Amino acid sequence: MDDLNERIIAMLRQNGRTTFTQIAAKVGASREVVTDRVRMLTDSGRLRIVAGVHPLVVGLSISAHLSVWVTGPARPVIEQLEQFDSLSFISETTGAFQISAETWLRDSRELRDQVISIRAIPGVVDVQVLVFDRILCSFFGDMTPDTEKLALDRIDLQLLDVLQKDGRAPLSELAARVQLSPSACRLRVLKLIESGVMKIGAIDQHTGSPVDLLFGFGIKVLDDVRATNEILSSGVGVEFLAQTLGRYDLKATISFSAVNRFHRLMHRLREDRAIATSATWLHTRIVRERYERELIVP
Repeated sequence: MDDLNERIIAMLRQNGRTTFTQIAAKVGASREVVTDRVRMLTDSGRLRIVAGVHPLVVGLSISAHLSVWVTGPARPVIEQLEQFDSLSFISETTGAFQISAETWLRDSRELRDQVISIRAIPGVVDVQVLVFDRILCSFFGDMTPDTEKLALDRIDLQLLDVLQKDGRAPLSELAARVQLSPSACRLRVLKLIESGVMKIGAIDQHTGSPVDLLFGFGIKVLDDVRATNEILSSGVGVEFLAQTLGRYDLKATISFSAVNRFHRLMHRLREDRAIATSATWLHTRIVRERYERELIVP
């Protein structure tokens, strides 16, 4: 992926409704070029722009990373994992384990039951769990909705329903669905975003090519604050970072356009004595990455 596409995707990941004119001004290209690039990326399936509803809004309060060890081919196991709606992320990996997954559930009992169910799938040797204690960087940014003050009405739910399918749905389409003016819809959408209820952003379907690498990291730290700050300020494509409970202290997902950028980051972390040990795995095929939630829409 070339540098222009990378910068366009980065902007859309932050705000999926950023206008093409705004993107063009930022990346130094014409609006027509940006429009063509985005159309090419979306038509090819490489890029999806959707609204993700924050898990806390629908009562999902515990999240975890699952490392799945498999004997034999991974595909039959993945087909079984796709039956679990709570798994927001599933990928094939190279490294110590063969499948990586992330789940959102209501409580620790549900998590325990799910792990036991996955371990019972033919071909699964073991499942190890890393519970996310504090999510520092994700599709949703660092926003956490205040669920105690949250009150979504029929119009909010209808807007969410449309935007989960198409994050760039025009205001005229939203207005027709909810029977409000476009300006009223715009205010509603802004309120949903600013309150942390939803995030509209781009999901990059990584190809796994030598210039499009997505690595997972499990890190045991010597200095939690320094390691976290070093990763977030490194200039690499940090897509996910969380403080965790389990065999690692931090779990990260980072995209790299070249292997040498990966080596530079790891060298810097070790040189600064920020980490004790780390494990890495490469996502070779992303099967699922989704943030849509099932909503009861009147």
